[in-house]
Amino acid sequence: MLRTFAGIVTILLTVGVYGSTDYQPTTFIKDTKLIGSLHQNNEVEMFLGIPFAVPPINDLRWEKPIAWTPENKKEITANNFQSCMYSEPKNC
Repeated sequence: MLRTFAGIVTILLTVGVYGSTDYQPTTFIKDTKLIGSLHQNNEVEMFLGIPFAVPPINDLRWEKPIAWTPENKKEITANNFQSCMYSEPKNC
């Protein structure tokens, strides 16, 4: 009886850990933790919206890209894209 009870508890704990939807994939770039998200089917870990360069504004507009650094951020939520700039089609 005790062995059966222990087996049931083990199964329930296993399902509770692996069946949890609270899982968030994480990875590190140097000392900065990136928190991603899971695709609908929970088989693909996604890290979205991670900048690769400083935005090219003002004096940087026509310069070579400058590598982006996290600037003392210890944790970045990387589960969504920023909106892109919208421009009218030229054939309107």
